[in-house]
Amino acid sequence: MLRQAVAGAALLAMAAGSAGAAWTPPLLPTIARQASGQTLPVRCLTTTEWLAAKLPSGALAILHRRSVLVADHACSVIVGYAASFPNAPKPGTSQELDVTRSLYRFLVAAVSELRLARRFADCRALKTFVPALLTLGAPSKQYASNVRKRLLTARKRLHINITITKNCPVQLPPTTH
Repeated sequence: MLRQAVAGAALLAMAAGSAGAAWTPPLLPTIARQASGQTLPVRCLTTTEWLAAKLPSGALAILHRRSVLVADHACSVIVGYAASFPNAPKPGTSQELDVTRSLYRFLVAAVSELRLARRFADCRALKTFVPALLTLGAPSKQYASNVRKRLLTARKRLHINITITKNCPVQLPPTTH
């Protein structure tokens, strides 16, 4: 039943987002709160809105005036992932890596509200990655952990620079090119 509710909410959010105005998928504020420990507004912006607000070109998500602003494409990718189960993207495909990159960037934006040093912020984003995937409907903790491991292995290819503390419970595997 939970998976059906997640998929239903995701499909409604995708339909609302296609109208062309700022929108908020129902799951993203929950994930932002898991990552930051604080309630943060989340808004998905169209390309036109992103450019009008003079936000960084090429960014997927940023913290701006205590709100997490997410590029429309990244919102659609994350919400689409939630709606896709049990037919989620196959492991290691470009579709799965697009989801993981979008979700990781979203988590980093949410964690930045805490104003932590980079290595602590990256560690926190990685620690909250598995719970975020479970919130999106991933079938198990092991499945979500494997998705995170694939993200970390592909981080160089995805142009994601991650710096963590030595005592971070999530360790970085060797990268692939």
